[in-house]
Amino acid sequence: MSKVILSLGLLGLFITSPVLSAESEDYCCVVYFTGVGCPHCANTDLLVLEELFKKRDNFIVIEYEIYHQRENGSLLMEYNNNYASGLGIPLIIFNKDKHFKGDKLILGNISETIDRLNSNPCPLKDGSSATFDELHLTTLPGKPKIWKGEKILVRIGSEGDGDNALLKDLLTTEDFLSILQKIKFRFRPIEPLPVMLF
Repeated sequence: MSKVILSLGLLGLFITSPVLSAESEDYCCVVYFTGVGCPHCANTDLLVLEELFKKRDNFIVIEYEIYHQRENGSLLMEYNNNYASGLGIPLIIFNKDKHFKGDKLILGNISETIDRLNSNPCPLKDGSSATFDELHLTTLPGKPKIWKGEKILVRIGSEGDGDNALLKDLLTTEDFLSILQKIKFRFRPIEPLPVMLF
């Protein structure tokens, strides 16, 4: 009888452990500046925005594209002022002491750097950092894209719009469909735009 109770107790421990660890998981968070049409960025985008997620399931990338999202360009300067990271792209920032600019440095160093880190707080534009749990996704400046694995959050509204907890759940939870089912959707009609056909 005591073996059955002990087994059930251990089973309960294993069942609840993933939930507890998911809530308090330490993420490895970086800021990545890139540009659509930048040939050097094209060399690193595949690694940073796809392949590294296969290696680390706790890897999170806050991407700022600066060629088509002009408001992100000023953020590159702010990060440089506080991290001495340089103004070129591609650029990946871990912290004040660890950042890589240019495709060769990124490709040559990022995998080893991530292998050595268990976690990394998200570097912020003012030179501070925040763990992913502390980070307010809705108040990130500019037009960030936040990547985790095969999921991406893209800001389409204004800074401050959205539910921070909901967005984090959508990004980090495996069963995001169950979260979506709880959301009350609001629809608004849109005006069709004329499209020129060739």
